[in-house]
Amino acid sequence: MIPSNVGLELIGVYRDGAFFSEPFIHDGYTIEIGYCWNGQSTPWWSWPFAGTPYDPRTWIASAIHDDIYARGERLVDGQWRPTTRLRADADYYERCVEGGDARWRAYLRYVGLRLGGWAKWNEYRRAR
Repeated sequence: MIPSNVGLELIGVYRDGAFFSEPFIHDGYTIEIGYCWNGQSTPWWSWPFAGTPYDPRTWIASAIHDDIYARGERLVDGQWRPTTRLRADADYYERCVEGGDARWRAYLRYVGLRLGGWAKWNEYRRAR
């Protein structure tokens, strides 16, 4: 079940994610209507300790992290700047903690990104 208590409105859910029904704006990041987002990429076997893909503590962190991966840029003082995968993953960790996640769980999520995020990062870089 996708939580509805974090201020993100979705138009529809499909097998692998959901579509935003209104622009999502947080810390200067804007994710447009229709953006398709699949929550955090967490393998099913890690859910008992790392949380499910739609854990409300990670919604904002996950949506922004996916956007940073796709762009290869992050906002710095209101300007888009090229970034590294390491910085994008560290931002994700920080936003998970800000969202109420326990530091140990956010760290597990971060380690998962460091181990497996390279494939998606490289896919986006090749597409640019």
